[in-house]
Amino acid sequence: MNVHRIVSLGVIGVTVLAAVYMGYNRSYSLSHESPVAENIRDARTGYQHYVAETHRVGIAEAARQVRENVERGDTYTSTHCHYFMHAIGNAAVAMYPTLAGALAHGDDYCSYGYQHGVLQVYSERTGLPELMRTYTDVCDSEFAGYMNEKYSSCVHGLSHAVTNMLDLDYQKAIELCERYSLESARTNCIRAVFMEYTDVRSLSMNNPRFPEDPLFPCNDVDSAYDKDCFQYTIYIPLVTNDHNYAATFEVCNGVRSDAARHSCNRGLGRIAMSENWDNSGAIATAKCFEAQSREAQADCMGGVTSRMLTFNKSLTATYAHCETLPQQVVTQCKRDAYDYFLSKYCHEPELANDPEGQQACTSDFR
Repeated sequence: MNVHRIVSLGVIGVTVLAAVYMGYNRSYSLSHESPVAENIRDARTGYQHYVAETHRVGIAEAARQVRENVERGDTYTSTHCHYFMHAIGNAAVAMYPTLAGALAHGDDYCSYGYQHGVLQVYSERTGLPELMRTYTDVCDSEFAGYMNEKYSSCVHGLSHAVTNMLDLDYQKAIELCERYSLESARTNCIRAVFMEYTDVRSLSMNNPRFPEDPLFPCNDVDSAYDKDCFQYTIYIPLVTNDHNYAATFEVCNGVRSDAARHSCNRGLGRIAMSENWDNSGAIATAKCFEAQSREAQADCMGGVTSRMLTFNKSLTATYAHCETLPQQVVTQCKRDAYDYFLSKYCHEPELANDPEGQQACTSDFR
């Protein structure tokens, strides 16, 4: 099993699992017989285990146990990996007097689960009134070097936690994000607002304006946020449609602008790749071709490719992955990979082991 399958936006929503059991006190009205409720109960045991292990053997060893279990193909750990890293991050807060001290021990494994766990407990302990007053100072004061990975993960994790503490009041959460002076920080923060909103709403199947507005709240916010809102919120109608991609592409066709439509289709590609990584992209690609228009198919494939790069941060590896896809999409896949890589990954340390990436970042060879 490929370890990257663990970062999927699965039906249960791994971020929401943490919200259910670690202090947010949201009511989901889940049936005790529902698969979601059963999955949450199952995950809670592992969460408690990794909290205890972190206190017993330390952060590094507890994280190593998670990695080792995933890499040997343990489905239980891979399914709940983000949640278990959340648990280690939760426990780490008690071990370090500063936020920076706790965050220094995590990386991007399992979609930054460790950092999300740290920021969640930090936010709960700090309290919403104080966070509302000092929101941007939390990460700005802890990390001198803006634009680095730890600063970015701090901004993103804090936004997830506070959005939930605000009871999914996306307008207030966006207003907080707009306080950041750096555009990259604002974008990263706002993206987390829509991700958190989507995670919780998809779990509870509770869209307050369904079916007349299946992509709420995207039409309720400024169009400047279309790219991130529609890309993530499309997951809610996908779940509502029982993962019928063809029907959900039709939802994208009805959005308010060309930019929103492209983003919506691209979001379906990212989800398809996340949920079908074990199948080397072939199933995700097939999902894209359930769209009726070539535009939607191409947008979706762009989402598939960007998700590949999110996993491996290597243009060389992504090109190799493109070669495994149906022949008619290989060229488009490589073109999308090249464009996305240049926009995101030329500063990554992994570049040293990525020949295609090095060439892309130093010259326009296409």
